[in-house]
Amino acid sequence: MKVPQLKRRKDNGLYYIYFQRKQISFGTDEKIAKKQYLVFIRDNFSRSTAAPPETSNYFLTELVSDWLQFCIDSNNSHLSHYKSIGKIILEKYSDLLASEFSGRALKRLQCDMIEKGYSRRYINYLVNLTRTMFRWALSEELIDGNQYAALKAVDALRAGKSAAKEKPPRRAASVQALEEVKPFVNSVVRDMLTVQYLTGMRSCELVAMRYCDINIENGVPVYYPPDKN
Repeated sequence: MKVPQLKRRKDNGLYYIYFQRKQISFGTDEKIAKKQYLVFIRDNFSRSTAAPPETSNYFLTELVSDWLQFCIDSNNSHLSHYKSIGKIILEKYSDLLASEFSGRALKRLQCDMIEKGYSRRYINYLVNLTRTMFRWALSEELIDGNQYAALKAVDALRAGKSAAKEKPPRRAASVQALEEVKPFVNSVVRDMLTVQYLTGMRSCELVAMRYCDINIENGVPVYYPPDKN
């Protein structure tokens, strides 16, 4: 069984681990948390107690639910899209075990999304999110490595090679369009829209900005994104 890694949340400083698809918390004090973590590892990962996780009755519905909860706990920015692909998966395969979701099943999902009218790029995006979910399941020893390899082998839809529709390229908003929107939003959103227009930042990058990451250098505000590592 894989030994879980002690992690710390950025929002509230809580130390925690994921063990057998559940979150176990150790508080916010670093010294106490590390002591409790070591005791937990000693008690649960000795030779006499180590055992493989039970996955024979682990259904796809449980995998989707556990993954979405993990995304919520980790403030995953793609949560809404994970909910979308989770719904699509369970509409067709809610009675499957997680270990039974094959590469062919993923290909059938591609066809279903084409029939729903999704664009080719969005289908490829959702397929990649599906692979990410199963990669997490593999790291938790909930599925077999061969299953993940089969999902990874499914080709993305290529332009002009499938029945999926193509969306026209997005064009940059004009200054006029920006000014027309400003009267209908509050001052914070107005400032965010202005910054985004002037810098070309992605929306996820924009909402992640913090005042403490902005320095004034020679009268010019300079933004230093926090290091994710």
